[in-house]
Amino acid sequence: INCLECPQGTYTNHNGTMECTACNVTTYQDSTGQSTCLPCSIGSECPGTGTITPTLCAPGFYAPVEGLAHCVSCPQAQHQAFQGKSVCDLCSVGKANLVTGRAECSDCALGSFTATNGSTQCDQCPIGYYSSQLGQSFCDPCKPGAASAGGQSSCTLCALGTISVIDAANNCTSCSPGRYNDLIGNDTCKACGLGTFTGSGGQSSCALCPVGLYMNATGATRCLACSAG
Repeated sequence: INCLECPQGTYTNHNGTMECTACNVTTYQDSTGQSTCLPCSIGSECPGTGTITPTLCAPGFYAPVEGLAHCVSCPQAQHQAFQGKSVCDLCSVGKANLVTGRAECSDCALGSFTATNGSTQCDQCPIGYYSSQLGQSFCDPCKPGAASAGGQSSCTLCALGTISVIDAANNCTSCSPGRYNDLIGNDTCKACGLGTFTGSGGQSSCALCPVGLYMNATGATRCLACSAG
């Protein structure tokens, strides 16, 4: 009687055996006539019996050691874009990942950022700052004439009658009485001219002095009565 070689995916380690044994889970055999099976290689999995060729780990998964039945999900803050890998990579700056088994990390949304590798989530831009692009590792300060309450994709221009005079302002302030601002996004209030006034702050224009009243100085908050005669 002629003996036959054990086919791929099987083995026998005894003489005089009538049949071959399928390779166990976590092992494989890609050659015929073998007495042992091989441990599943790093970066791959052998989930069933009789495996001939290990299955490469899919993107988002990895196998750090030999002999695994199943690849392991990449943990939070990490990812793996390629198949057949033994490690996962940290999310780079400007990206984050809160779930496991991801092939790619997510870009930070508008108005947010992360400056560190391996982040699980992005941070909101602080007050006075903004981020107008996806995947940012820093936020930009608002310029004078604008402000931000935080977490914004753009700065809010100061309205009429208000200004901001510094970088990274968290709000705009009203022009004081006697001054006005007639431009959106301005950083300077102007003094009321001769013959005009504003009695309250936050004005976009000055009022003319009523009949019988006058003002011969700039920046007035009230008008004066004309002299008799």
